[in-house]
Parts: sequence; structure tokens; C-alpha cells
Amino acid sequence: MLHVVTGLFQPDLEQALATDLRSVTPPSSPCLVLVPSESLRTHLKWVFCIEKGLPLFNVHLLTFHQLAARLLEEQGRQVTARLRGESFFREWVHQRLRRRDADFTGLNELASMPGGWAALWATLKDLKDARVEAGAVLEAFGQSPFSADRRLQAVVRLYRTWCEDQGHHSLYDHDDVAVLALDLVSESSWLRQQTRIFYYGFYDLTQGQLDLFQTIVRQYPTTLYFPLLDQHPAFRFAQQFFDQHVRGLATGAIEHKIETTSPFRDLFDPQSKIHNQKSAIKNPQSAIRNPQSTIEFCRLITVSGANDEIDVVAKEILALVQERRIPFHDVGVVGRTLTGYEDVLPRVFSAHGIPFQATLRRPLSQHPFSQILLRLLGFRLPDSDRNATFDVLHSPFVNWRNVCPDLATPRPALWEQLSREVGIEQGLHERERLVGFFETGVPMPHKRRQGEDTIPGEEVRNLWHVLDRLTRLLEMFPEKAGWDVFTDRALAFMDRVLMSPSTDNMDCGLEILDWESAIKNPQSHVYQAVRECFAEVRALTDVSGPVRYAEFHSTLTRFMEERLVRNPSRAENGVRVVDAMAARGLSFRYLFVIGLTDHVFPRHIREDGFFRDSARRFLEEHLGFKIQEKTGGYDEEKLLFYLLLHAAREGVTLLAQRSDEEGRTTIPSWYLQEVERCVPDLVAVDVPRSALHKSQAMPYADEARWTPRERLVRHVLQRHEPVRDTAWEPAWWRMLESGLAALREQESDQPHLNAYDGVTGSLPEFWKGLALSATSLQRYATCPFQ
Repeated sequence: MLHVVTGLFQPDLEQALATDLRSVTPPSSPCLVLVPSESLRTHLKWVFCIEKGLPLFNVHLLTFHQLAARLLEEQGRQVTARLRGESFFREWVHQRLRRRDADFTGLNELASMPGGWAALWATLKDLKDARVEAGAVLEAFGQSPFSADRRLQAVVRLYRTWCEDQGHHSLYDHDDVAVLALDLVSESSWLRQQTRIFYYGFYDLTQGQLDLFQTIVRQYPTTLYFPLLDQHPAFRFAQQFFDQHVRGLATGAIEHKIETTSPFRDLFDPQSKIHNQKSAIKNPQSAIRNPQSTIEFCRLITVSGANDEIDVVAKEILALVQERRIPFHDVGVVGRTLTGYEDVLPRVFSAHGIPFQATLRRPLSQHPFSQILLRLLGFRLPDSDRNATFDVLHSPFVNWRNVCPDLATPRPALWEQLSREVGIEQGLHERERLVGFFETGVPMPHKRRQGEDTIPGEEVRNLWHVLDRLTRLLEMFPEKAGWDVFTDRALAFMDRVLMSPSTDNMDCGLEILDWESAIKNPQSHVYQAVRECFAEVRALTDVSGPVRYAEFHSTLTRFMEERLVRNPSRAENGVRVVDAMAARGLSFRYLFVIGLTDHVFPRHIREDGFFRDSARRFLEEHLGFKIQEKTGGYDEEKLLFYLLLHAAREGVTLLAQRSDEEGRTTIPSWYLQEVERCVPDLVAVDVPRSALHKSQAMPYADEARWTPRERLVRHVLQRHEPVRDTAWEPAWWRMLESGLAALREQESDQPHLNAYDGVTGSLPEFWKGLALSATSLQRYATCPFQ
């Protein structure tokens, strides 16, 4: 039994769900609310508890994945601990193609192309998520125009092989959990206890999730809150799914809630009459509220580069907080993707003192601990060089107590100098060059002035012992072995030579390092992610035979490059920074949409090179498999943008880059043309690229929003000292005063002497350090005028 409510997330569906939760009788009766994402789950908990004051006693708020995992756990089946990531399945494709099976003709040449494995696995995943039956597809293709496409049939045969290996080795990812829980719905005593089940916020599902949804709907009273404006062009993507898979399940009339009066209501609807009407959105400085809409303003700001983009956002957020008393958690920063902002956004927000919680993720291989680990394991490879060796020796993660217990004070900086003088170029492989300097030490001619003409032989012996110790530890790795052998020994090697980022006792003898500032406990998630990568690599034992050490190292490197690690959030009540997919269903008082550039939002979509849209359409129309056409993603992009603009209750600021950091021109998103059609009086602000002219544009015109660094740069460019507000002088103030004085002296056209004119030092010592240059004499003899 399914009751369906359609409308926008805010205020329609959110208010309808809150009202229905209040009406559950008795109030203590258990009920279940299911949402598609963790971000939406967190948002609803805040809305219900804080904003609407709903008692959530006996209300279970779960994601779709959490529901499936709970059904499995109820039957004692612990599957989630054995789920595999994308890197594992890409490597499965690699290992299969390396066998050069005749069934995969046309695909085997991809065995040496990591990008090809990733693209091919993406195709196989689409088939898997659609629960396609390989035998039926091959039979249907044989009687269709696709019978001559050998590569397409090879893809289906590879998918059939995947299905066989999945059943034999229990190879599952997160999307497979819903399929595993299908048969447990009717047996669940926990589901039978729920008075009512509420599905909220999805507009598309994989076939496995759809089957689970349909199974629950047929057995339990369910209400679905579906984001849809019927027949609206922006909702074409959701409309297609609704008509095909939801409308037929509804019992009774479908309830359509349309309470919004947003000026963006007719976005992507060229047949609307809004272009004949004058928008009610006024200039942001006037702050006139539209009586028929809660939106106060909509602005477009164009900048140059991501740094200026985030800088403008930070200053506008400070203005909202300081002038309008808006809490940080009521402000949102959303982009289609946050790729490219991983470094600039935390840096700029921290400089402005803005707390934030973000879904920013970086590759694991970019974190210092994993970089040092990969360099350390690479010492066994023949192409290891001196730079990699001393990168490791300089690292604060090295556990010197285990590497060299007898070493009192490691001095990697001095060791690097003597290695250059000795001529070491390949790190561990050339350590025997040091033996000849054990007694005499290493002469350092360029250090004569300081009286350090020789590095003692003791330091040479210390370096040799360190390199020899690392070489002996690396001898535990065989030249060829199984994935499990390499993984177990690599873990033992890592735990012996390196300290995890969460280690409390970090005092290991390096006198120049501040350990508490170098390694902090919040980075322990990196160490956990590294161990999970090793677990994934170890699982390859089930699908692949023995490999050489070089392949193990390259595979581990790929796994760490492909694994994304989320940066830990620093403030629960800070500005919410999310991507557009995670922002579905969220609401903000003020919203900043970043990255409105062509091929970013909307993203650039191509057809699948291995499984074209025509073949996907054939499977859906003739065999009934739900496999999405790739070009249909453009309709989803429109839906995401539409939902995003309606997530703001009071103000929207759109940001587009007219050029990148190097000044190369970029094309703004064509979505901005739709916004201008809906908002004819759209206020547009161009922020200059030059630092000299930025102060003339908002928000840089207000000096109160400048960071100390910006204040310093601005005063240096303008050649004047700022007015002192207090007697306290920070370090940058004294630097500014001395720097401006130096600039005045250098830029003056009047002859004068400075404080250092005539100061020569000890001339005899200077002349002793000079000698005749044979090269200069030869050039002079050849031609005195050179």
C-alpha cells in the first residue's frame, strides 16, 4: 500500500513529512524514515529536532544502505565488512584481460591501460546495477542489429564472467547490499514492528534498490515523498522514473503539493510567461523583500580563478554574519563538484576565520604518510633514487627507535649534504660508496669559511648503517609471491619502520622537528585508510595468482591514488560546503553556488564507449532492464540545478569564473542565461583580477573584511602605512614599516648612501677565498669582448 506525495523539497515535501510524523498515533509507535544519502539524513534530524521540535522517540531515520545492512544483520549476516571498493574491481578487470582469453577479443589490448580498466568496469557496473542477465542479452543481441558488434558481445561475455566470479568469491560492493537483503524483507520482525514507513527524497534508483523498494511497498504501509513538479521540463529526468516505476504502485490519488512562489519556479521552462513579467528581485543593497517570495536577492559574481572565487564567498559570508547576524550553519556553499577546491577552500576560509563542515575529499596518495610509505616500499625497485631516499629520512613518520636503536641523533640534512659530495645518485643501491670515508670523513670545500671543512666519519658511518638497515628490512620481500604474502609483509614493514599519524609518543630524536605540529591525531583516518587499501590489495589473492614485487608496488600505488579520503570536519555548526549531489534535499537561508562554468555545471557527458546508448535503449525496451542512457544525464543536471536554487530561502549568489588562475578565458555555464530569463533584473558584479583594482569592487571595498595578508599586500602596493588602531604591533606591521622605507629608498631618484655602503668586512679573508677560473681565462683569451 503506497501513498505518494509530490512537490519540491522545500517547503512542500519537508513540511508534509513533518506533519505526517506528528500525526502518527500513538506518538510512541515506531516508524521508519528512509532517505537516499547521509547528508539528507543529518539535515532531517536537525530540521525535526531543532527547527520543528518534533520528538523522534522510536523514529528510525536510516539511509537505504543502512536499511539493507540492518536487515542482513538481523539474520546474522555480516556482509558490510567484506564489501570491496572500485579499485578492487578495476584490478579484477585488469587481471582478467591479462589472460588474453579468446572470448574477450577486442578488449584484451586494454590490459596495459589503467584508464581502460576504469572505463570498462564502469560499464560492467552499470550492467550489474541493472541486474542484467548476460545469457538473455547475448541471445537477444544475436538476433538484433548488434549481432555484428564483436566488442559489444565481448563486454557482455566479460560481464558474465564477472557474475560467475561474484558468486564464487562473494565479490560485492555497496550497491549489492540491497540485492542481498531482498529475500529478508518478509522475514524481518523489525520491519513488522513499524507502524508506517516513509520513503523520502529519491528521484532515481538502481534496479536493486528499486526491487527492495517495491518489495517493501507491497508488504507494508508506505508513504513516498517524491521531488516532482508534474510535466515541468526541469523534472524530465524524475518524471520518466516516476511514470515507469512509481505511478503504477500508488494506491489512491497522488497528492501534489505546490506551495512555492520562488522566482525560479519556471527555470528551464521556455513556454512560461515569466519572461513577460518583471522580476520582484531587487538590488541586494535595497534588501526589499518580495511579498510573494522569501528570496531577498539573487546576484551573479564573475571572478578570475578559484582562489578569487572562494575569497569572494568568504567575504560575503562575513558580511552576512556581521551585518545580518546569520548563523554560519544557515549558509551553504555548493558546487557541482568540489574537485579543485580541496586546498584553496580550507586555506581561504581559515584565513577569514570561518568555520565550515565539508565533503571535500583528496586522494590518499596526496597525504604525507602514504607518500612516505610508497617511497619507502619503492626502495626495493631498481629505479629508486637519492631524492626519494632522503624524502623518507627527513620524514617525521620514521620510527628511529626501530630503524636504528643505537643512533643518538639522526641528522638527515647533514647526511644529504655528504651524499651529494660522495656522488650517491641511487639511494640504497650505492651505499657502499660511503665505506671509503669511514675514517677520513667527507671534505666539504664550500664550507671553509665557516670552519666546517669536513663531515666527520662518524656521520658517514651513521648514514651507512641507516641505509644498510633499511636494505636488510626490505629483503623480507620475495621477488615473486601472492598478494597476501606481499600485503602481510608490507604491513609488518610499515608498522616497524613508520609511526602512524595517531601515535601519541612521537619523540624519536629529531631535534629540529616539532612533533605535535607535524603529526596530529585527527590525521589518524589516513592511517586507517592505508590499512583498508592493504586489505583490498590482499583480497586480490582470490582472483589472481602470484605477481612480482614491482606489480604489487604499482597496484598499491594505484589503489592509493584512486581512494578518496574525506578531510575531517572542523565545526559541526559551520558553513556547509557540499557538492550538488550531496545537497539534494538540503535547505539554506543563504546559498553560494560556485563553479558555474561550462563542462562543470552542467558536466560534460559522453556516451559509454563500450555500451552505447542505442544498446542500452535496446535492453530497456526489449528486455525490461533498467539501465540508464548516458546522455540522459543532461536532464539530471537540469534537475540538480533547479533543486539547488530552490534550496535557498532568502538569498542566492551565483559565482562563475570568466578566466582561470593563469588568465585563460573560460566559458560561463549556459544555466546563467536561464537565471537571467527568470530574473531580468539580475545584479551582476565583475571582480577585477588585478590586486590594485579589487578594492574598487564589492566585497573588497570594505576594509573590515580584509585578511591580515591582504591588508599588508594592499598597503605595500599603495605605498602608505595604515592607521594604527591599537598600541599592539604584530610582526607583519614591523615588516611593513621596514619594507616601505626600503622601497622609498630604492625608488628615489636622489643620490644617497645607505647604512651598508662602505662596509666591506675582512678583505684578506675574502681574497683568500678567490681563485683563478680556467674557464674564464680561456674565454678571455679567445675573445676579450665576450
